[in-house]
Amino acid sequence: MVNKIKKRYNEIPLTVKVSTSYAVCSILQKCLSFITLPLFTRLLTTEQYGQYTIYSSWSGILMIFLTLNLAYGSFQTAMVKFEEKRNEYITAIQG
Repeated sequence: MVNKIKKRYNEIPLTVKVSTSYAVCSILQKCLSFITLPLFTRLLTTEQYGQYTIYSSWSGILMIFLTLNLAYGSFQTAMVKFEEKRNEYITAIQG
């Protein structure tokens, strides 16, 4: 039984495995933020929660421009596509 599962798992393409794990982690991250929202609203005052929300918004906006969102799509794809030349790809992206 275990050998059948391992064999079937090994037949799945690497891109499918990576994208599935990325999707699952993304969903878990959204669920955690949804669960912690009531805690924040009850523990913080309205002013403190507003400051936190503004900070979080600015952080999200700045991350888009500072990182060019390379970690949210092209980088993972490239790590799979250019498996033999990862260091060269990372150097080119950083440049």
